[in-house]
Amino acid sequence: MSCLSAEIETMPPMPSGVPGAQTSADPFFAVNWSEHGLLELAPWLEIVAEANAISFFNWHVRPDRLTWNRGGEERMGFQSGTLSSFGQWRRFVAPEDAAWIAADVAQHIRSTGHLHFRYRALPPESRPRIMDAVGHCVYGRHGELERIIGAVRDVTENVETARDLHHLRDQFLRRARLDSVGAVAAGLAHELNQPLSAAANFLAAAEIEARRAENAAVLPHMVRAAHQIELSGDIIRRLRTFLSEEDRFPEWVSVDALVEDALALALPGHERRRVDVRLGLEPGLRVFADRIQLQQVLVNLLHNALGAMAEMPREQRAVVITGCARDERVEIAISDTGGGFAQDLLDRFAERSASLSSAHGMGIGLSICRHIVEAQGGELLVANGVGGGALIRVLLPADIMEDQA
Repeated sequence: MSCLSAEIETMPPMPSGVPGAQTSADPFFAVNWSEHGLLELAPWLEIVAEANAISFFNWHVRPDRLTWNRGGEERMGFQSGTLSSFGQWRRFVAPEDAAWIAADVAQHIRSTGHLHFRYRALPPESRPRIMDAVGHCVYGRHGELERIIGAVRDVTENVETARDLHHLRDQFLRRARLDSVGAVAAGLAHELNQPLSAAANFLAAAEIEARRAENAAVLPHMVRAAHQIELSGDIIRRLRTFLSEEDRFPEWVSVDALVEDALALALPGHERRRVDVRLGLEPGLRVFADRIQLQQVLVNLLHNALGAMAEMPREQRAVVITGCARDERVEIAISDTGGGFAQDLLDRFAERSASLSSAHGMGIGLSICRHIVEAQGGELLVANGVGGGALIRVLLPADIMEDQA
């Protein structure tokens, strides 16, 4: 006997004045409460059940017997006769839902007599399903619970569709925010480029004057300053290209240049010193892809890796970027020493869940990264590294420069 059934056995009868002790106030049911009335309603209920994929049930408390309308169990993913009692039904309820359902049902049996709850069912030959259940308690002449009648409907697709729409709305709002940030950043890049160019010109003039005055002590410092200005200008150029709204087309792209540009954007200046970056790129690798879109993917993956290690000591942070040829494809792998991916995230990624997003930072999301890579004829794979941390592999159509020569 289940916990709920045992509780019902010891439950005192409902007093006649308590809501739920009487038959339903709904006139549709009130005038058809007898077995004869229900039999007359059967053809209509079958039509409703078939049209709306509803499973009607009738649970007799003593003895524990659960009956369904024709095809009711099959609509829920079970063979006929599988759910023949409350105890059998409960076996196929997700364990984390079963306990609170029993408590909720017991509470409503004592009070309103009306039930409405949502739970996860575990059909033996399909993935978990989300069920919406409603019920009404039928009490005997002395207020004792005799049975519960109700209906169950599979709402898995409805819930998933609503979740996906919510996710798409969030993606749209996020994209709008990123576009606003991009517009501001592009404007700043344009404005900063002019004073940097002026500073470079002034520094060049100062260098000429220093050489004329044979002031050799300041020349090395001026050369270093000029180099830093040049690096700043290069970062701004990359940023403006990164934020460009111009049409983008696939082309043969050097993996070395691609990785270096992504690192310059993800780890500008002093940020590069806060993490141990290790490169292992085979020489002469090229991929056929949209350079800017692929650069966006790499920058996002690097941001995610940095976010995963943000709370770690400086000496434990490391990002390893490797590139090698595999058959007719090039593999670019990025691994870190962070906490790695949670198993549920890996499972959702394998199921191509639309609700998947990156775990760290403002990234465009792993699912969108995968979409971009697949649009280039490639593949994006995620896993946890053997020694810990996340491992992401990007596989793209290859061209080996040395072979082409």
